[in-house]
Amino acid sequence: MIPIAAHMFVFYFGIISGITPPVALAAYAAAGIARSDPFKTGWVALRLGLSGFIIPFMFVTGPSLLLVGSVLTIVRSLLTATLGVIGLSAAIVGYGLAPLRRPDRIGLGIASLLLIDPGFLRMSSGSSSSVSLPHGNTGHGRRQKNILRFNRRHHGPR
Repeated sequence: MIPIAAHMFVFYFGIISGITPPVALAAYAAAGIARSDPFKTGWVALRLGLSGFIIPFMFVTGPSLLLVGSVLTIVRSLLTATLGVIGLSAAIVGYGLAPLRRPDRIGLGIASLLLIDPGFLRMSSGSSSSVSLPHGNTGHGRRQKNILRFNRRHHGPR
């Protein structure tokens, strides 16, 4: 591990502690402004920021995210990290381009976690899985129809 990766690991977690219980100062301040339960707000902030917690581990396993290395490895690492964070966020929230079913969420979460290590085998399997999984969800369920009906009623025809 190079020293800059270790320093950025600690620095990143120091910054993100603003949304992590039990510290969660930013979440507790937001709860005070919104007049909501601080404990529930802290846990919602943790759930929404969960995909951001894997980024420092990406620094350690692949320092090319810190712009150390050749241009090709830096670009590849940035693309896989972006795809991994977007996929993990969609898996946690349960919504990509359409509402995701539980098996899609689990598969997308696993595929996104495979993108942490910048090795080619894991990168290729994680990126191909995260791209192919959401296509299995047709989005023609009852919830999707209600969302479309709500959008047409309140925002006009599309």
